[in-house]
Amino acid sequence: MIDYNDIINLPNHKSKNRKLMSNRHRAAQFMPFAALPEHFIVLKEAERLTDRFIELDENTKIDLNNKLLYISQNINLDLEVEITHFIKDLHKEGGTYLTDINTIKKLDSTHKNLTLKDKTIIYFENIIDIKIKDLDY
Repeated sequence: MIDYNDIINLPNHKSKNRKLMSNRHRAAQFMPFAALPEHFIVLKEAERLTDRFIELDENTKIDLNNKLLYISQNINLDLEVEITHFIKDLHKEGGTYLTDINTIKKLDSTHKNLTLKDKTIIYFENIIDIKIKDLDY
């Protein structure tokens, strides 16, 4: 055990040039601070869940292809569709599935995508389901 007898009774030093620090300012010296704010961002990102991309079977691909063919032949009818498609995550592996209900404005078979009326572009390879409204197709 350390013996402080030699200093225990010494007077407390008070500066002649500076005034005493307020309790509020003294407490602020010991307040916690975020030394690694990026660390918390990385942890939050790691917590965030993503979905895996679903590989479609051949029958589903044929069905989707037939629906896209029907849409391309009837593009002038302002067909309202419900399209479920995959959106790749920009920061980590996987992504999320989104269902858009909208009217198809353009179908581009060269670039293999379609454009909805709200200017959303969806690539054929990311589509997992198409439902054409007002049709049993």
